[in-house]
Amino acid sequence: MFKLVMIILIATVFLVPFYFFRFDLLGVPTNIFEVAIFAAILAAIVDLVAKKRRVNWGGIWPYLLLVSVLVGAIISEDKTRAAGIAKGWFIAPILLYWLMINFGNKSSIRKIVLAQFFAMIVIALWAILQRFEVVGLLFYQKGDPSFLQYLGDTPRSFGPFESPNYLAMYLVPTIFISLSTLTFIRPIGQRLILASGLIIAIIALLLSGSRGGVIALALALLVLLVIIIGRRLGKQASLLIAALIAALSLFSIWKIAPAQDQARIEIYAYSVEMIQSHPFAGIGLGSFRDEITKLSVGNPTFIEHGLPFALHPHNLYLAIWLNLGLSGLLVFGLLLWGFLRKARSDNGGVGLFALLAMVAILAHGLVDTTYFKNDLAALFWLIYAIPYLPSENDENKF
Repeated sequence: MFKLVMIILIATVFLVPFYFFRFDLLGVPTNIFEVAIFAAILAAIVDLVAKKRRVNWGGIWPYLLLVSVLVGAIISEDKTRAAGIAKGWFIAPILLYWLMINFGNKSSIRKIVLAQFFAMIVIALWAILQRFEVVGLLFYQKGDPSFLQYLGDTPRSFGPFESPNYLAMYLVPTIFISLSTLTFIRPIGQRLILASGLIIAIIALLLSGSRGGVIALALALLVLLVIIIGRRLGKQASLLIAALIAALSLFSIWKIAPAQDQARIEIYAYSVEMIQSHPFAGIGLGSFRDEITKLSVGNPTFIEHGLPFALHPHNLYLAIWLNLGLSGLLVFGLLLWGFLRKARSDNGGVGLFALLAMVAILAHGLVDTTYFKNDLAALFWLIYAIPYLPSENDENKF
C-alpha cells in the first residue's frame, strides 16, 4: 500500500499542470489533479491505519493558513465560488504537502522531481510548438477571444494556460527544481538529456515574452551566486552581493512598472483602495472581480481595456491580503520564514534548488499573482514540502 501511495503521488506531481482537464464527479466540479490527490489520500489513510504509523503533520503554519482560508470563504458573498477556490487552491495543494512529508524522504524526492521535470518538458514543448503553429488552441481556449491577442503580430506562447504570464509563472520555479536533477544524475548521456530539457524550458519562457518571468529567473540565479560567494569568501562578501541584488530588484521593478499599460496600474490602485476599505478581514475568497467591477463604475476606459484582465491584483502579496485578510498575510510571512530557515541548511541538495524556486515565485509575485491558480498553488506546496522531508534513514522508503 505504501508503494501504491508513492506511485499515485509521483503521478499526481506529473499531473499538476494538467488541471485544465476538468469534469464533475458526483456532482462536484473537479479536475484530474484533484482526483489523483484524493486517491492518494485514501490509499495513505489505509496504509497509516493498517501499519499504525505515526502521522507527520509538519509545521503549524499551513493549517493556520487554512483557518484564514475558512474566514475568507465565510465572508465571501459567493460561497460556491469561495468553496471551489478553497478546495482547488488550498486544500488539495496542502494535501500534496502532507502526502510528501509523510510518504517521501530525501531519497524518494528524486523520483518526484523527475516527474515534475517531465511535466515541464511537455508544457515547454507544447508552448514552443504552439508558437510555430504546430499546436493549436485547446477546446476551452477557442471560445475565449482574449487568446487572439497572443497570436497577433507579436505572438506570445502560452501553452495550455490562460496567458503567457501564467506559462512563465509555471516554468521559472520548475526550471530550478529541475536543476536539482544534476546533483543526483551522473551518467553523461542522462545529463545531456536533462540539460536539453532545461534549454527547451528556457526557450519556452523567452517565447512567452514575460518580462517578470525573465527577471525572476535572473534574480534567483543571482541569489545562487550570493550563496556560492558566501561559502567561499565569507558572510561580508555575500551581504554585499545581496545588497546589490536588492538594488537590482528595485531597479527592475521600477523599469518594468512604467512599461505596463495604464490598466495594470489602475488595478494596483483599486487593490489598494480595497485594502483601505477592508484592512483586517480582506474582501473574501474570489471576490476581487466583483469588487473591482463596483469600484470602476464611472471609469469607461478601464471597463473597456482593463476590467477584462482584472481577475486578480497582479501582485501576490496584495492578493493574499485581499483574499485571506491581514492574518492570512502574516501567517504566509511566517510560513515563508520557516521555509527559508529550513531550506538554507541544505548544502547543495534538492533543498537548495527549492529555495531558488521559492525566491523566483516571490520575486515574480511582485508584479504578478504567482499562487492563486491550481497548478501554481500545487507547485508552491510541492516546493514548500521539500526542506521538511525526513531523512533517507526514515521509514518512508520507496
